[in-house]
Amino acid sequence: FFSSRRRHTRLQGDWSSDVCSSDLDRARADLALTTTLGGRDRIGLATVSEQVAAMGTADGTPVAAVNGDFYKTEDAYRGDPRDVHVRNGELVSAPSEHASFWLDPAGLPHSTNITSRLRVFWPDGNSSAMGLNEMRESDAVVLFSAVNGATTRTDGGTECVLEPVAGKPWLPIRPGAVLEARISEVRREGNSPIPADRLVLSVGPRLFSRVRGLAVGQAVRLVFDTSPDLKGVQLALGGGPTLVRGGKAMTWSNFQVRHPRTALGWNSNTVFLVVVDGRQAGLSVGM
Repeated sequence: FFSSRRRHTRLQGDWSSDVCSSDLDRARADLALTTTLGGRDRIGLATVSEQVAAMGTADGTPVAAVNGDFYKTEDAYRGDPRDVHVRNGELVSAPSEHASFWLDPAGLPHSTNITSRLRVFWPDGNSSAMGLNEMRESDAVVLFSAVNGATTRTDGGTECVLEPVAGKPWLPIRPGAVLEARISEVRREGNSPIPADRLVLSVGPRLFSRVRGLAVGQAVRLVFDTSPDLKGVQLALGGGPTLVRGGKAMTWSNFQVRHPRTALGWNSNTVFLVVVDGRQAGLSVGM
């Protein structure tokens, strides 16, 4: 599967770090990249080893695994990916314009900053920008699917439970999809339960007065566009910053702190995964 190399690199004084790299042959049809979540099928926190152990047989046999995107550490949304996350074709987390990696429908790798174009169109024809499975601010709209957990974990606001429209596409949410939904319930206290086959649209209290027609039976349209277009993408993962583009090293002038690091890159033949350890006082400083 992989050829692996480990080297011991002295970085500063008596501190050092282990650097381990693995190479994936892109020509191997029996090999694939996939992403995981800390809660297996839900957002959460877990170590890499725990996530590998929780993978189902449908995901194949895991051979190598590394840390992925940065994530939120707030108590209510611990483990929420900071940026875009597409897992087995399902859009789990919306882009937030950081450098990201994805495989297009032909399996070709790409990396650039991705912008969210997610929107909800209200019954009166107006629309609002929409977040996905994340902390909802008082003047924002966030859509929650069951991947967020049992409830929305919101504090206040107005929340609409959404059901599918007969004959129209529904779950799972996919990049580039347009979903027609109908309001089956309106809740005023926040922290709504999320049924496995439903969605919950949460409207912050400062925005609610500008939204009209939120009543049981009314229809809304959910648009999951991104720039660039990720329609048909099965895997996407945030990260950053970009270190190399077009064979040239990027330059950075902002303050850098040493930490354990993970890097991903590729050429025409190989995908490279590189891990550097750290945060071990007196032993490993990171990069």
